[in-house]
Amino acid sequence: MLETHTSLIDGRYRLVRRLRRGGMSEVFLAFDEQAQQQVALKLVCDDDPDCFKRLKRETGVLSRLSHEHILPILDYGEWDSYAYLVLPFIKFGNLRERLAKGALTQIETGVILSQVADALQCAHEHDLLHRDIKASNILLDSAQADCVYLADFGLARSPGGGSEITQTGCIIGTPEYMAPELVTMPESVSSDIYALGILLYQMLTGRLPFTGNTPIATCWKHVQEIPPLPSSLNPAIAPAIEAVVLRAIDKDPQRRFPGARSMAEAYEQALLDAPQMPAYIAAQLLPSARVTIRKLAQRPTMSIVRPRASMLGQRYTRSKSSKRLLSLVAVLWLATSIALVFVIGHSGTQASSVASVSVHSVGKSIQPVNPVKPRYPAQPAPPATAASVISTVSVVHPPPPGGSHKHHKHGHGGGGDGNNADGESSD
Repeated sequence: MLETHTSLIDGRYRLVRRLRRGGMSEVFLAFDEQAQQQVALKLVCDDDPDCFKRLKRETGVLSRLSHEHILPILDYGEWDSYAYLVLPFIKFGNLRERLAKGALTQIETGVILSQVADALQCAHEHDLLHRDIKASNILLDSAQADCVYLADFGLARSPGGGSEITQTGCIIGTPEYMAPELVTMPESVSSDIYALGILLYQMLTGRLPFTGNTPIATCWKHVQEIPPLPSSLNPAIAPAIEAVVLRAIDKDPQRRFPGARSMAEAYEQALLDAPQMPAYIAAQLLPSARVTIRKLAQRPTMSIVRPRASMLGQRYTRSKSSKRLLSLVAVLWLATSIALVFVIGHSGTQASSVASVSVHSVGKSIQPVNPVKPRYPAQPAPPATAASVISTVSVVHPPPPGGSHKHHKHGHGGGGDGNNADGESSD
């Protein structure tokens, strides 16, 4: 039996204290005398041939994998009757210890899920199944649990690598996270997705969906029972997020997510779709943005986003209002002139002269800048009377006394240039 503080492994690693004891290995906190740093030392005695082989296999697996969220290997070797594996010491413990204090928020869960899913996706792309996804194998590298490592690849192997069942008929793995099809089928990417779904359920609710008094009883619940809805244990869970959890732990492997990354992406989208969640994300992850948004809200939006468009709009509005005002003045002037014709229409030729002068003046004030010349020859005007002036006031300008005149086109405010009274194109 190894004694801490006195055992120096391979002349370099001094054991400090035992961190945990598992079914296949022991993990110690050790001090690397050469590198002058604390490390985690995983030890297996050669009196258990299966565990000895698994540690060597884990060493080979970690040598093949390189990912920012997979716990890296620092050293490995054999000493006396032991095989050892040296790993970084993660002082903030594991996720199981954190969940003993209660469930995580939906945002905290999403951060951890994204990192673990990326690490698992990396393993799958290297043709490796982890086969032991669980909370105690997720190591926390910060007190806020915003940086994690996927650890313990002792059971990892390639898909279709053959069945691995002990002599007593128990499947290797952790029953609380094992997919129901493993009772009759070999492991697959989908069974890793199921275990990740159970972990997701546990992070959101603070508890596992299935537990039993024995490993067989727990496995049987995975096969036969429907898990309690996550929202029944934590009402804060949004429906879209709950849908992601339930799909990941569907009893039919074909209905689960095709990969770990697609599962994490679905969860991220569910966070955005959840009511009030975008504002909550901004408040939690982007606190400085709140000041910027508040300042922008105090000013007119158009003057900030599109100043040039706003200025053009103001100029157009002023131009359009001026044209409408001029048109209104011209119409009032014309109406006043016509009214004068009615008032003094019975005074004989003098009224005719007054009406002629007034209408002629109005015609000059509202005619277009470039009047269209008539295409027909000028005709002599009929005798000017009050009745004739009233009936032709919008079409004919009475001539000045003793002279000839030409016809000019006039519509209701139009000038024959294709524009309407507001100066806008009739097209």
